[in-house]
Amino acid sequence: MNEPDIGPLPELAWLPVDRCYVDPGYQRSLETPRGEKLIAKIAAEFAWPKFGALMAAPGEPDAVGPRWLIIDGQHRHAGAKLFNKLGRGDIAHVPAVVHKDLDRAAQAAAFVGANRDRVQVYAQQIYRAQLLAGEGEAITLQRLADAAGIRLLHYPLAAKQTPAGSTAAVPALRAILRTHGEAVAGAAIGAVAERCMRQPGGLRGPYFLAAALYLKAGGTAETLRAALARFDVRQLEGLAERLSPNSAAKAIAEALARRRDHAPVEPSRAAASPAATDPAKGGQAPAPAPRATEKMPAPMVPRPQAVVTPAPEGAAPPIAGRPEGRFRDDPAAVRDHGSPGRMPRAEPFGFSSAGSSLAGAGN
Repeated sequence: MNEPDIGPLPELAWLPVDRCYVDPGYQRSLETPRGEKLIAKIAAEFAWPKFGALMAAPGEPDAVGPRWLIIDGQHRHAGAKLFNKLGRGDIAHVPAVVHKDLDRAAQAAAFVGANRDRVQVYAQQIYRAQLLAGEGEAITLQRLADAAGIRLLHYPLAAKQTPAGSTAAVPALRAILRTHGEAVAGAAIGAVAERCMRQPGGLRGPYFLAAALYLKAGGTAETLRAALARFDVRQLEGLAERLSPNSAAKAIAEALARRRDHAPVEPSRAAASPAATDPAKGGQAPAPAPRATEKMPAPMVPRPQAVVTPAPEGAAPPIAGRPEGRFRDDPAAVRDHGSPGRMPRAEPFGFSSAGSSLAGAGN
């Protein structure tokens, strides 16, 4: 049996920081917002235990002397150079694994292998490591979760597979903590946990984000709990599954505000006055709700709203899956509203696409 050709053994070396460069033909640009942020973070938090060895190959010498091509680790190298430039220290050499006799094609192949053939580290796993390392933000988040009686998972898991009382929404919770502070984060986590923790998969990122948006818009912890108590959890699930995390969070936040203010609900479920539902007295009878086995016609245009009185305290919530609120006067905006169990792709509850600082944070 022939042994595979694994190439010559590399050498371990300390390379001069100022004599290393990259081949722009296959390397990524450092001049991107994400790249610059990472380099600045490495420089600000530089420590040898966090600095992995570069992968390099001998490069083209110049008039000064030999140089080395960085195959993998250019952000670490740039972070070390920035560390020196900021006057925080004087790092003259960096550790490297040097592969000799690699032509340009072999160097590019090594770059691909180093950056593609790896297992992604998820936010939940990073949180767990930071918790063990004693980092302040992770400890605060764990304390808030403990106070609410919920468990933060240390691995990603689909909502439908998440047991009751557990959540993998670590990215959303960290975004709330960083953006709005501990008080808002604690109130949002506590309120959502109280309402949804007994439901398997009930502790989703958009719910926590929506609660934080509700509180920042002027709501209180007490009114948030009251609004959540009047909400059918199945409606929350419909929004979370049909919309992006940020759009779902904004939609749920306005829905909670409407419940807080006792806004009118669907006529078929509201306690309407006789005049409002009697055509002979100038009113308009509410349209009947579709049966579970029927599909609503598509495309669907918004039907005129009946004049109703506000729902009294304790009124039953709208039928699960039927969104309340306003749709744009465009049939395309509701083309996906095909059955009572499906939610539209359009942004419901009157939210515009104006961004929230929590965009992309929910999972």
